[in-house]
Amino acid sequence: MNPQQAINFVRQQLIEGQPRENIEQTLRMNNVPENEIEIAFNAAEWQKNQNLASPTYKIRRHGMIWLTIILLIILAVTGAGLYIVAFRPDLMNEILNKPPALPIVTPETVVPTSPAPAVVTPVASSTRRIVYQKADKLFSTTLDGENTIDLSNLLAGQYKRGSIIVTKDGKRFCFSSDYNIFCGNTDGTQTKKITNNTPPKYNFGVRFIGVNEYGTRLLFSYEPPEMGAGTETPGTEYGIYYYSEGEPGVKFLAKSFYFGKDESFGSYDFVKFIDDKAIFTNSRDWRLYTLNPGKNEFVVFSDVALPYFSIGGFIEPKKGLIVYQAGGESNTPYSSSQILSLNYTNGTKSEISPLGKWAEYQYLSVSPEFTNVVYGHQTYKENQIDRIDFYVYNIASKETRPLNLKDPSHVVTWLDENTFFYVTREPYPGLRSVYKVDLTNNKISSFLENLDEVFFR
Repeated sequence: MNPQQAINFVRQQLIEGQPRENIEQTLRMNNVPENEIEIAFNAAEWQKNQNLASPTYKIRRHGMIWLTIILLIILAVTGAGLYIVAFRPDLMNEILNKPPALPIVTPETVVPTSPAPAVVTPVASSTRRIVYQKADKLFSTTLDGENTIDLSNLLAGQYKRGSIIVTKDGKRFCFSSDYNIFCGNTDGTQTKKITNNTPPKYNFGVRFIGVNEYGTRLLFSYEPPEMGAGTETPGTEYGIYYYSEGEPGVKFLAKSFYFGKDESFGSYDFVKFIDDKAIFTNSRDWRLYTLNPGKNEFVVFSDVALPYFSIGGFIEPKKGLIVYQAGGESNTPYSSSQILSLNYTNGTKSEISPLGKWAEYQYLSVSPEFTNVVYGHQTYKENQIDRIDFYVYNIASKETRPLNLKDPSHVVTWLDENTFFYVTREPYPGLRSVYKVDLTNNKISSFLENLDEVFFR
């Protein structure tokens, strides 16, 4: 079992709630060295927290609050006033032709009606926002910090294993609450319930994998209960699901994106959405694929292989570029790390970071128009992360310079090509902070303080 296979194995076992000692015993039986076991756990935990997609931090446990979730969908139409749009009834023929997407969903009674109205595409808030948790409450604030909204009323009921995923521009987000999934604007408007599960009958966690820029396409999974959280519910279809705005319900895709055994073992790893297309890499041939949810199949997107793709890809389709974290070099795969830029139309490759040890270069983020790349260089002490230093690389000039940031963890979002926000990596809730960084004058200013969690793309 090579290092990447070890990480994939550990990550999957952690998701399934297996005890660490059992996982370690399996790794030792497969002749994985002790130092690589520790590295595998560190990397797997980080990838698990990243959710292999738009990264999020998990919401901490809250008590049961039995409230009715008010669903408001507001659409402003110039010159036409204000319309209240309710969930449209689905056509009887459409219902009869499609099997239930989720065995755990309680089907609603369908009453024959006249043809359903045209699907209304959600209108995103005009303001970009950062979503965060502070003092057990959920908030969003504009990027100038002038308008903060309390979103706590959206998270009624049981959501201790829930999570939040925010779109690239910070205007829309999806979240889990009371064993259901909702999507809406980050200012609290246009909130829509996209699943219909009945709590507390079902016992599962929700993991968000990826969301497109408009919040109209979503990949997520139902995960088995965490250790000590209860037993699995018979009949619950744990696995990966797909939601598309305008289509009824959600569609079950697969138990996981892993395939094969032993030497043929591999996985499809989510990279990003390009408009409505979900882009993946294949860990066996390193090519890019798109997911066709209608046929449950992966279709080749680019024949150019990405050398040892690991995690953290950013794609610019207009330029045919992908910036990603690689997990090896040509003759020693899985033994090193490096940030690379690759033109996936002609195979031209550029090295952004030096070649480092395994998991040494991480925390990648790219500005919206692919002007600047920010990445982290982490060093270890006694198999634990000792410190993380951030650097910025200019794609046009190919120049790299260090950034003197206070205890950085991840870039939250970009204001423009030269301004970004990052969150610190304090391990305890209530201590995290968000800072604003201006690359043109190297100015670093405090933006938010005393936070529990920050949710970002």
